[in-house]
Amino acid sequence: MVQIIIASHGGMAAGIKQSSEMIFGVQPNINTVTFLPAEGLEDLTAKYNQVINTFAATDEILFLIDLWGGSPFNVASSIQATGSHKSAIVTGLNLPMVIEAAGVQTTMTDIEEMAHYLVGIAKEGIRSLPEVVSNVEPADVPQAIVHAAPVQRAATHTGHMELDVRLVRIDSRLLHGQVATGWTKSAGQERIFVVSDTVAQDEMRKTLITQAAPANVTASVIPIAKLIDIYDDTRFHGVKVMMLFETPQDVKRVTDAGIIFTSVNVGSMTYTDGKTMITNAVAVDADDVADFNSMMAAGVRFEVRQTPRDSEQDLTTLFKKKKLV
Repeated sequence: MVQIIIASHGGMAAGIKQSSEMIFGVQPNINTVTFLPAEGLEDLTAKYNQVINTFAATDEILFLIDLWGGSPFNVASSIQATGSHKSAIVTGLNLPMVIEAAGVQTTMTDIEEMAHYLVGIAKEGIRSLPEVVSNVEPADVPQAIVHAAPVQRAATHTGHMELDVRLVRIDSRLLHGQVATGWTKSAGQERIFVVSDTVAQDEMRKTLITQAAPANVTASVIPIAKLIDIYDDTRFHGVKVMMLFETPQDVKRVTDAGIIFTSVNVGSMTYTDGKTMITNAVAVDADDVADFNSMMAAGVRFEVRQTPRDSEQDLTTLFKKKKLV
């Protein structure tokens, strides 16, 4: 049997399932997973596993997911690579896709063929009215930037930042849909550095991060020591880069090495026991507060917001509201 899991950021998955039931009736093997703002990847993985553990060993899984490269997609990709069930993933979730999936799940026997078929159905469901507008074409998808092979030459270290740093962000989820679709357009970078010793040693997470990068941006995972080594290397002069860190502790290791960022965006820090929510997406404990305060004393400014359109919030003000300082 094909089991369908609809997964999304926020309540879209539950809403689109309800919409499909109004048209096609209740389908017992259509399941939903929702990823909420205060949750982390461990929470999302647990939600997926809670659903999957109800399936029979021979069941196949069709994931219908809102966004390529987002956290629901990344976790599903990991489950696909390591789980025991045969599965396929389709992104770009819309109602025609779900309705058609409900209709063909008993007639199509190859889940991969079913996934490819649903891609076409989902695209056909995207239309405009009026449908024909003279001399207007759909927006082109940007092509990947082609970078010339770098000229190999000896490193020259200047002692100051050679990279053109467009954004430094702390995000427990690192590179995901919100960053790939929102911040990359706002920051205007050509490279993304995910700076993490943990991820640099995890081939699966490195692959998922590469997949999550927009078509016109190159994403690389580098350990912290590598960033400390190359930040003042003239071979990287003027390269427009976004830097993503998983924790404030990782940023502090960089600042302790003498690299002081003018401004750091705090986007998402997952809640765990012992932490205090200072926004709906940022949770801190005493160690986090101490490290932030240490970096601020060194001249680093922190602003808190999830998306470029959000209003900036001052980190110290948020600490004071929660009586953390």
